[in-house]
Amino acid sequence: MAPRLLLTEIRRPEKFILCSIWTEKEVLVVEWDNLSIYKSIELDVKRKYITHKVGISNAWPYFEPVLHAYYVLVLGLDGTLEFLNENLEVVDVFEIDDTIFNPICQFDELRNRFFIVWDLFTIFKFEIDPSSKKFFKNMKRIYSTSDEIVQVGGCWDEETDGEVFRLDLLLRTKYCSTFYFDSIRENKSEELHVEWFPTSKIQEVGSFSQPPKMAVVKDFGTIFVTPKDSFIFSSQSLSMHNVNGKFMKSSVEVGPFPTNNSPSLKVVGIKSATDGQLLKITGMTNCGDYFELKCEYEYNAEKSTVSRTVLNCGTTLLNVGDQIDFFQLFDSNWYAVHSKSAGLYFRSASTAKQDVVPGILKHNSLLHSNISGGLVSDLKSLVFCGGNSKNSGFVEIHRLGFMEDSRIKIQQLSFGSNVKKIWPTADGIYWIDRTNRLFLNEKILEENIDVLIVTSGGDIVRENSQLLSSCAVGEHHYVSVDRMYNVKWSDTGAVLQLPAVTDPTIKPFITYAEDLTIVVSQQTVQIIENRKIVRSFKLRGINSIFSYVLKKYCRQTCQIICDDTGCVHICTLNNRIIAKLQAHSKGLHIINVPASDKVILYRFNTVLLLSLDELSIGSVRFPVAAAAINPDSNDVFLVTSSEGSLYRIQCPTVSEWRLVPIKVSTLLPSLPTKFITLEIEPTFMVGTLITENFDKIRFKSEYHSKIVVVNSISGKIVSSHDFLKEHPNMIVTDIISTNYEAGPHTSAVTNDALFAKRIPYEKCVLASVSYETADEEYENLFLFSIDDSNGVIELQTKYNVDFSVSMLINYYDSTFFAIGEYLQAFKLDYHVKENRFDIQVLSERIELSAVPRNAFLLETPTQGEPITKKRGRHVSSDTIVIESLFKGFQQFEITYNVAKRQCNNSSVSTIDHFSFTLLCINDMDPLFGSTSEFNALKASALSLNTTDSTPLLAVCDTDNTLTILNRNEEEVIVAQIEIPHRVTTIITLKCDYYSKKPCIKTLLDKNVNPLFFINTIYGGCYLVSQALNSLDTLGNSINGITIDEDRDLSVQIGPDIIYPTVFFDSSTNIS
Repeated sequence: MAPRLLLTEIRRPEKFILCSIWTEKEVLVVEWDNLSIYKSIELDVKRKYITHKVGISNAWPYFEPVLHAYYVLVLGLDGTLEFLNENLEVVDVFEIDDTIFNPICQFDELRNRFFIVWDLFTIFKFEIDPSSKKFFKNMKRIYSTSDEIVQVGGCWDEETDGEVFRLDLLLRTKYCSTFYFDSIRENKSEELHVEWFPTSKIQEVGSFSQPPKMAVVKDFGTIFVTPKDSFIFSSQSLSMHNVNGKFMKSSVEVGPFPTNNSPSLKVVGIKSATDGQLLKITGMTNCGDYFELKCEYEYNAEKSTVSRTVLNCGTTLLNVGDQIDFFQLFDSNWYAVHSKSAGLYFRSASTAKQDVVPGILKHNSLLHSNISGGLVSDLKSLVFCGGNSKNSGFVEIHRLGFMEDSRIKIQQLSFGSNVKKIWPTADGIYWIDRTNRLFLNEKILEENIDVLIVTSGGDIVRENSQLLSSCAVGEHHYVSVDRMYNVKWSDTGAVLQLPAVTDPTIKPFITYAEDLTIVVSQQTVQIIENRKIVRSFKLRGINSIFSYVLKKYCRQTCQIICDDTGCVHICTLNNRIIAKLQAHSKGLHIINVPASDKVILYRFNTVLLLSLDELSIGSVRFPVAAAAINPDSNDVFLVTSSEGSLYRIQCPTVSEWRLVPIKVSTLLPSLPTKFITLEIEPTFMVGTLITENFDKIRFKSEYHSKIVVVNSISGKIVSSHDFLKEHPNMIVTDIISTNYEAGPHTSAVTNDALFAKRIPYEKCVLASVSYETADEEYENLFLFSIDDSNGVIELQTKYNVDFSVSMLINYYDSTFFAIGEYLQAFKLDYHVKENRFDIQVLSERIELSAVPRNAFLLETPTQGEPITKKRGRHVSSDTIVIESLFKGFQQFEITYNVAKRQCNNSSVSTIDHFSFTLLCINDMDPLFGSTSEFNALKASALSLNTTDSTPLLAVCDTDNTLTILNRNEEEVIVAQIEIPHRVTTIITLKCDYYSKKPCIKTLLDKNVNPLFFINTIYGGCYLVSQALNSLDTLGNSINGITIDEDRDLSVQIGPDIIYPTVFFDSSTNIS
């Protein structure tokens, strides 16, 4: 059955196009999908805002001098030219039929016309008639060349018979980076039968890695500026051009930074100005240096001559940051700058005044994205990472949380160290340390004491060999359960015998609420009222209970249970399940929030607030890692940290907190390429960073990598491992988690010994690295463990596979595949007694003879027993698919041996050898053969149809066409989507939102199954999902997206599936 696919914009791309002064000191800002008019240079109030559904390729402002009217010419991604007036209303339209490449436009305001290049090689002229609202009159082709037109500038020069308009051109040859200067002028003579003609022969400017910037100066000439040199060409209208007394038609003179040899330095923009005595060129580099070049000159209009001094460097006035890609001088004082990392802002050339538009219009490529929680947790987060250079990046987490937690107040108490337990009372805080000393505030009361509880009135209940559990009843009394399962109330001395249990050593949970006493043991709940058992039942579908709370609110009473796997159950006293969710991979403690419908669930770095009224749960940014939390009053809690310190933490009006989506942004000093989440502790994410340094002596860039652990709630880096310690020029190529998963032909981990062995795998990540040198003597697989209590990373082992590794793929039974020059299988083995890991080879190396860019498993659900060739040898129904630069898709059949071994008196089946067989084209899955007709692929990923488990393949080519293929029986059906910006990666998503258990509110709509994230430059992210139920898609659209509706596989623009859609932003800067 063909899936119903939805496309949703998850993260809007941000691409700055243009900033210009508009009417009455207003400012026009153009982005790729909208235009805004701001009332002032502070950019705080918008007068007008419109969206551009198709998307904007470029834009050019135009001032009409006769009517004093402002217009902007907008070129859409579909080739449509539109003139917009001062109110951003379309006044005229022109459709371009050609393919658009690097459009260039030059206005001639004196004659109301403009010149435009859209195909790289041709200049077209249009006339403008604002009075009749005709802005595309009399289109003519006036110039063609076989070289690429890079820049166009124009001006009016004086001649003896009047003024003449000239267009100056910077050209680039097709096959190298040599640039040329050409100039054409308008014909004024009726004797010539051409409207435009060249003024001289084409002249070479030079060869550069980046194009020089051009300034056309009236009655002077043309200047091209690079960081080291300036190239000056005299105007053909001049009879003489003297430089310090020497006649020169062209010259090479000083640039703004003649001694800077950095290959990355380039001039972003320049502006020329003259006052008859001085020619001044101001400009900006991509590194943020605002510079001036000057020369004294004198123009003689009667003789058409120029006399000047040599160009010289002025003072480098300001440095405004880096990653600059736009510079526009508005007047002699103010200029606008756009930085990829900092966004759009204005600077004064004479003062330090700076106005910034914070947090918008940044250019960040999105390199990786994922949904943390995956198949384990119902509390999903969206994780994005990327950046704009090797030394500037970000990681961004979207999750459900609370805006109010920013107002949490923390006070460390002067007493309390190595705290083990605490009891707030009317007299103060009783607490016991890890040496069993009992204190009241600062005062020590008794040593070597075992305390079970202290009541709110200060009555101490000592532990003894008979008592299993107890809880306070009022100020001075308590109720307890002993080893014989007798329930005893201290106020009356009454005793109630509970039914016998199979294991009386298991500690029961006992709680008291008004007139109800609840005892829970081994999934059995005993409800006691008036010292009698009034109800008894078994808790269904619950593993070993980790914590239990009875919650009364608004005339309702609920049981809240968390088992040791982190699954939370909310039930009525009649054992009716209200909601169920997987909140963590381990058990969470539960405490009541007094006078509210809420409870807190916590475990070290994870603190969750659950609302029973709204059936919602979200993360709380708690200021300490909590070992224990005790309510002190309605919104004040006493907290014992994991280090044993004692804090009083106030959560103001916590009973009124409401769940909202939270965005946590962390700026990084390096470029992140991938982040993964630890399933054993979802609070911690592990990511890979790349840093670039330019070696001025060797004149080359050097790279090194770092692995960081980030707290996803606070956004802070908690630990890291720098590979510079091992070897310079080492880059991490991939990182994966090492969760243990039993395969269909191997023994699942069942007994306690094997379960204990499984835990270390879940705490680890495996990274592959490559070296700049070809030397293969260094290790290129590194295994790290992450402490799930504090996030500290530690190297466990490293291994050299003897070939370069580009990517890693997990398989069953702690095996994995390394893919690079070769394909090879390995096993990660943990030795319990020695507490160490090692890596074992499980297959021969298969040479790929290609450059792999992506790889994935094509998993096929097995039907019955596997195919067996001989005893212990299995042909898997899974295959591994590798997509490479030159060979496209290659598919390998997986065959493995299963061996049995003894472990703690148990027989365990494990994989002990792999072999891979390359399938010929005819035997490959038809899904991959269908991709041969596409252009060169830039990204690919594989997922599964939720309905029938058939594979879904997503690929994107160099034209930004996203193609999704589905194999439906033997037929391959296709959908195609045009993406407005270059796709960087496609990420396969694996989530479990779709069980039928009663569930609480989640970040993503439960009516869709996420399949892929499509990441783009400029930070865009689109979700391809499968609709599980009927959703309203009528009238939905995404700016810049075009769907081919003639394809067999249907794709619709989906509704907003993130709940709700407005994010509260909490940003963190990491230096």
